[in-house]
Amino acid sequence: VAHGDYTPFVRFRADFSAVPGTPLRFDVSADARFVLLIDGKEIARGPHKGVVNHWYYESYAVKGLTAGEHRLEAVVFDPGRKGALSILSSGKNGFILKAGGAYDAQLTTGKTVWRAAEIRTIHYGQKTDPDTMTGAETISTGTGFLDAVPVAEAWTDAAIVRPAIRYDESRSEYGFYADGWTLFPTERPDPIAVRRTCGSVRAVTDAFDKTNGLYAAEDAADARVAALQRLLGEGESFAVPSHAQMRFIWDLEDYACAYPELVVSGGKGAQIRWSWAESLYGDESSDLPIEKLYLSKGNRNEFLGKCVLRSMDDRFVCDGRTLAKFTTPWWRSGRWVEIAVETADE
Repeated sequence: VAHGDYTPFVRFRADFSAVPGTPLRFDVSADARFVLLIDGKEIARGPHKGVVNHWYYESYAVKGLTAGEHRLEAVVFDPGRKGALSILSSGKNGFILKAGGAYDAQLTTGKTVWRAAEIRTIHYGQKTDPDTMTGAETISTGTGFLDAVPVAEAWTDAAIVRPAIRYDESRSEYGFYADGWTLFPTERPDPIAVRRTCGSVRAVTDAFDKTNGLYAAEDAADARVAALQRLLGEGESFAVPSHAQMRFIWDLEDYACAYPELVVSGGKGAQIRWSWAESLYGDESSDLPIEKLYLSKGNRNEFLGKCVLRSMDDRFVCDGRTLAKFTTPWWRSGRWVEIAVETADE
């Protein structure tokens, strides 16, 4: 997929039959990022970061597959100039998988037909503040990028691209390889992934806009604080009325690096903004106008009289489905999270 400032997301898939008692073993890589799913469940993210002529692949074994048909999928994307500077790529949205044993003929790319379709409901961009290097934004319209399943007519056979490895005699008489993908087994384990709902909800207010006031003592005493805490701690559902605005501040109580995960039902047309911040800005005694509050960070344990500025934001637009799942292509970080909701008719 050719692109400039545009970030394409492509979903690859192949169906296979499990061999009872035989683990599914495979090597896998992509340009620039992949998320692997089996039967819709996420199992891995990668590849580990490298440079184009020293690109990494990971090796996995999946055990316990039940007899019968299964689907292996990969959501592949290349953030390009919109992504983190540490994500390098050749810009080709390539995907490669080598399966072992009885699964080779069913799943190895180039040996079997993988189907592919572009996901067009995701906008991945960066509105970077040059001073703080914050401001990345993912906008998911209707579906999250992992549960976005393109319509039937969007699917096509994936193109097979296998350029020969060749010497570049113009570079050296000793025969260095030409620039391009060269794969190496990773030397690193995958990062540990643990689902957590740590910390405490501190305050809630009836507003969506970040600049529409600071968190006050009455916001901390709002009855919805306890209900939102039960959402985080116990998974109890929380409903936002139609044609309403709500914004709450969530103290993670420690600095975290994480992929946000949000599951919602209904609420067609609602906007949900998830913001990450290292610290809140403001001071109860400050008389600075709100556009100047970034000059007053103060104690990062405090939230009263403060607001979220200079944050990393992701925005989700609900399509009304039941248990719609939203997450982000790249991880986020911070001590404080702010979630703002603006509903429509539902």
